[in-house]
Amino acid sequence: MSDSTSRSGSTVFRQDSDSGQSAPDNASDISWLSWDGNNVQALESEESASPRSTTSSSDEQQPSTSVARRSSSTRTTTATAPRPSARPQPIPATANTFNFDLFDAGDRYVNDWLPDFSQQPGLLVDTENFRCVDFFSLFFSPAVIDLLVTQTNSYAAHCLDPLPATNYYKKRWSDTYREEMQAFIGLQIAMGLNPKPSIDDYWRSFWLVDIHFKQVMSRHRYKLLSAFFHFSDAAQHVPRGQAGYKPLQKIQNFLDLISPSFLTAYYPHQQVSIDESMARFKGRCHFRQYMPDKPTKRGFKCFCKDFFPLPDGKAFTNHLVETLLDGYLDKSHILFCDNFYSSPGLFRELQNRQTGAVGTVVETRKGFPEQLKKVHLPLRKGDDPVFAKAGDLVATAWHDTKRVCLLSTVHSNGVMHKRIRCSKTPGGFRAVQKPILAESYNSYMGGVDHFDQLHRNYHYPHRSYKWYMALYHYVKDMLPRKCTHTV
Repeated sequence: MSDSTSRSGSTVFRQDSDSGQSAPDNASDISWLSWDGNNVQALESEESASPRSTTSSSDEQQPSTSVARRSSSTRTTTATAPRPSARPQPIPATANTFNFDLFDAGDRYVNDWLPDFSQQPGLLVDTENFRCVDFFSLFFSPAVIDLLVTQTNSYAAHCLDPLPATNYYKKRWSDTYREEMQAFIGLQIAMGLNPKPSIDDYWRSFWLVDIHFKQVMSRHRYKLLSAFFHFSDAAQHVPRGQAGYKPLQKIQNFLDLISPSFLTAYYPHQQVSIDESMARFKGRCHFRQYMPDKPTKRGFKCFCKDFFPLPDGKAFTNHLVETLLDGYLDKSHILFCDNFYSSPGLFRELQNRQTGAVGTVVETRKGFPEQLKKVHLPLRKGDDPVFAKAGDLVATAWHDTKRVCLLSTVHSNGVMHKRIRCSKTPGGFRAVQKPILAESYNSYMGGVDHFDQLHRNYHYPHRSYKWYMALYHYVKDMLPRKCTHTV
């Protein structure tokens, strides 16, 4: 965070909180403030056809039609009848309860309300002399393995008991046990690290592709375990449409056991980010989603622990963020999130819980300052960022390659000078003034996207008709990356 300094060529809006006049509804009748580094001159558009006197002897009445022109170096606003003594008109009032005011050019506001971060990040267990399998066992604990063994044997009995004794699978099935289940999961992880077109290829004896899977278990046994691999008691499932039905009931027991292990094994740093990730699945499932802009377009959006009831009067994204941050609120963390979650209301709630927040935001969010909306503030490439604040909440609109709006409760209106590659300018670079909060957002927001990129390198490569297997493999495949990073 840094203090703002006077910059030549920046143009900002400014609300007049003392004026009792109301601004006209027309967006063209908006007052501008043009900062030239030495003085501030109020330039107003013509409000009526009658001429007005001014206190300046050098300025003369101008025609009533004028267009604001800007360049990458300076931004000059031309308008009719400049009146240095006139006060700028405020933006029409809306249902905005945040009362944003635009930063003056010389405002040196510093956002320092967040207490110091006092938690100790990193591993919470003693990992001396740990092997890779020991790190994996932190998450797939004996309780998880026992659940898989119990439910797999129970589901096999549920399917095979009604069949005659001469049935091919019934004669060859025997109950599994903990060591065999661990070996079964290990083979699934190995398949992700060494993908092959089909499962049968892992047991081929050809010397070029032989990877010794047969030394762990036979192909037939592996397929039997895959067929009966289960996470819950089928007799206790509530049919869809009836009271008590949960969409994740077939895998909920597994998730309930493995989710707390992430909190007990590791504590994050001050900067945390939340984002959605897709578990790939193309089969039939009523809560499968299609997101054409994602690398994985069809599957399950994974960003929450469970389908939870939404409290009355609570926005979904606000409740979702508070659920994901359970255990990390009131500890001076700084949350980074994208425009799916960000809103002034959410950031205010997080501030009340001693948690900072930074994120991109869409202009249509309730409470977003009218002064920064595109209809009132048309920006072009190369223009300086414009800031507004309401208490400790700072909003900015900035146009680099495209227009972007951001919110923050831990930054001020500081900017940094950066050189960006540009083939259309001499020397191949162009200079921009980038908000520090945008630079901070870019530094800390890419964690989930980076995980998705790495996850594609070793995910389980074989499909299943069972939707809950997609979620199981998604959770399982994130652990090798965590264990390798820890080692």
